[in-house]
Amino acid sequence: MLAAALVRRVAADPLPAAEVVNHGSRDLPMVALTFDACPTKPPVELDDRIPAELVAAQAPATFFVSGRWAKTLPDAVRRLAAEPLFEIGNHTTRHPHLKKLDAAHVRTELTDTQDILEGLAGRRPRWFRPPFGEVDTRIAAEAAAVGLGTINFDVASGDPAPGTTRARLVHTVLANVRPGSIVVLHANHRRFATADALPEIIQGLRAKGFELVTVSVPTE
Repeated sequence: MLAAALVRRVAADPLPAAEVVNHGSRDLPMVALTFDACPTKPPVELDDRIPAELVAAQAPATFFVSGRWAKTLPDAVRRLAAEPLFEIGNHTTRHPHLKKLDAAHVRTELTDTQDILEGLAGRRPRWFRPPFGEVDTRIAAEAAAVGLGTINFDVASGDPAPGTTRARLVHTVLANVRPGSIVVLHANHRRFATADALPEIIQGLRAKGFELVTVSVPTE
């Protein structure tokens, strides 16, 4: 478990009714690397190089997993959940544009994914990442009502963009991080340059004096 928290609350604290966390404390030299896993385009896969690089570097990370991705790749979810460095979060079931859905459908997207991930990982996620980063107080309130905090990001790596190179990813992340930053990357395609860029990103963040953390807090 980490000795310090990126998000400013302890596990027993009630979640705010409608809070969207875009970053942690700007006073602490910590950065959270987060990886979305969602089948927006075929094939549905996990870039296994990403967890391998994280483990090799002993770098904690949070994976936000969609229910549909998890049902397609249950063994991948189990492997991620079994690694103590990693945390699993909720990324909805179908990766929809949540602002277009009514409250009942938003809750179904969240609760169905909670059930899927609990069945595979053995525990219910504490955090939710909205697809496409699209969120408002209404959606955050629906998430809080089912026991989920809403985690967005303040640094978009840009890795899904066609033609994004390793060098561009490294530059984008290292040039934009600040204390408390939450970086969004993707782990659902080997065609992204993410895995190639990851060792240099980790090295560069640590060279800047940042501790890598998950988005959660210790529970001990």
